[in-house]
Amino acid sequence: MARASRCHPKALSRAARDHRSSQSDVDVALQCGLGALHGMSMGHGYEPIAADVQKAQRLAIARSKPNSAD
Repeated sequence: MARASRCHPKALSRAARDHRSSQSDVDVALQCGLGALHGMSMGHGYEPIAADVQKAQRLAIARSKPNSAD
């Protein structure tokens, strides 16, 4: 759903951050992080700065690792 709809990349980054605490939400967090990166690469929402991209990337990578607590 994160990729299917045109959500603002910052909203998806926040969702990835917010879903980090529960193991059951790992897939949700990962998809939100990847959706944020995709949205940024497509130019949706705003002109991202490097820190925005790095944050979304860090959240997506952290969610893909078991027992991550970023």
